[in-house]
Amino acid sequence: MQPYLLKVPLQRKEPEIHFDACQVDYVCTLSDSEFRFFQHNLMEEQDFLRDYNLHHATPPTEGVRNAVMVLSTGTDDGILVCTEGYDYARYSAYVPNARQILQLKQYPALQDYVSGMTELAERCVQKALTVGQPEEYRISLADLRSYAGNDTFNTDLFLALLNDRPELNSVELNDDWILLGICPEYLSRRDRELHILNDEEFKIACAKHLLWQYDAGGAQANFSNCEFHGTDFSAMELNSAVFDGTVFWNCRFQDASLCFASFRNCTFIGCDCRDMTAEEANFCGTVFDRCEMGNAVMTHSDLTDVVFQDCEMAQASIRNSLIKGMVMTDNACTTLDMIGTTVDTEAWSSQATENMAEEELQ
Repeated sequence: MQPYLLKVPLQRKEPEIHFDACQVDYVCTLSDSEFRFFQHNLMEEQDFLRDYNLHHATPPTEGVRNAVMVLSTGTDDGILVCTEGYDYARYSAYVPNARQILQLKQYPALQDYVSGMTELAERCVQKALTVGQPEEYRISLADLRSYAGNDTFNTDLFLALLNDRPELNSVELNDDWILLGICPEYLSRRDRELHILNDEEFKIACAKHLLWQYDAGGAQANFSNCEFHGTDFSAMELNSAVFDGTVFWNCRFQDASLCFASFRNCTFIGCDCRDMTAEEANFCGTVFDRCEMGNAVMTHSDLTDVVFQDCEMAQASIRNSLIKGMVMTDNACTTLDMIGTTVDTEAWSSQATENMAEEELQ
């Protein structure tokens, strides 16, 4: 997150935050000099407050204070004033970014649009930091429009949002793609967070996990925030193992059993995942980039915000999975089984709970 300056009146050692409900029923904009004078002379009577009391103040509501928002032509901040019929600032509060707050309150559709665009920009930046090869990431405009809505997506605004991000040193529009250049310091920061296991550590963890699965001692495998290069997981039984935040480069998962495993915010790059079974697994926020996924089974899994990019997915199945926010780019997936998939988190969670209860009864 980019640091920014915020001017607020801080309280010292208060045990809790107290606030009053205020209804802004009038906005008054002063010149910069008038605003600064008012800011330093709140107890003096003001003509604009007298005018507010006479012509603009609405009848009071129980439990709610009526207020006027005082803005300046020279700043986006404002001063909220509750006059209670007086011509001076009987009650007042300094409000940072008051102009933007009023605009978004006045136009809820604008607030929804801004939230959607910023969320999409944040998601793209985070994926770029995870998947950069090694320092560039591409985004399909078609996918962005599909996710945000063709009628509302604004390419110029989206490019401007990305250009404001400190993690990126270049943003380039190339035909139907946006190419993001990642600043080296952010790539190195990502690399330093990952742990590379040696062969002995990996084998011991897998052996202990196998014992744990069969209630014969051992320990659940936790490979979170690791990095694997060319590791062969083929035919391994790693059900319920934890891989959160892990990056897999050119690894093999053929016929691997990964049911109930956790792969949150992982990255699979150039991996062979054909015939792997990962039922009821958690892949939330994970990226599959240029992976072979033919006949892979990922049914009943959480695929929230998952990205499939340039993957071969013939005869793969994500049946009955949660696919809210899932993005698919240039995949071969005409035979992908998506029956029963949903973007309704609550309904999917409820169904998953019912399935677990039925299994326990059996």
